[in-house]
Amino acid sequence: MIEASIETRLWRWELRSDEPPIDGRYTTLKLGEPVALPAGGALLRADRVDFPPGGVAYTHTHQGPGIRVLRHGRFRVKTGGREIALAPGDPWFERGPDPVYARPKSQTYTVFIDALVTG
Repeated sequence: MIEASIETRLWRWELRSDEPPIDGRYTTLKLGEPVALPAGGALLRADRVDFPPGGVAYTHTHQGPGIRVLRHGRFRVKTGGREIALAPGDPWFERGPDPVYARPKSQTYTVFIDALVTG
């Protein structure tokens, strides 16, 4: 009998009003940002975004704030007056109304998870 070890990674986003306890054995807080939640309630929407080699996300804005995490490839994001170079597993925050320009750093396929808070 052959036993295989399979590593599993779960990405979790939470909308919380308090500080969650972090158990370093199982959970690592990658990025936390305060956001103002809409008065009528909030929706946390998560999408997978795929960029083909050479793809570009020209300057745009979003309906609300969110934390994204790069899953594959290398990526550069310009927002809030700064440019961020990202590697797989790196998270970043976008406020929503700030203009964002993003492009893969190289001619490779790029994938990220986009978690966005909307009303």
